[in-house]
Amino acid sequence: MFAAPPKYSEEDIRRGENEATGTMRQFVVASIILYLSPFALETVWKLL
Repeated sequence: MFAAPPKYSEEDIRRGENEATGTMRQFVVASIILYLSPFALETVWKLL
């Protein structure tokens, strides 16, 4: 009635882990940039 879940190869698992790691890094970098951007803009406006 129900099929067994698909079996993934080690290469597929490693590729998925690498993709997830890259996604998390992008998220962290984007979060830091968005957090610091108001301070950076304020500093630029003060310099001008």
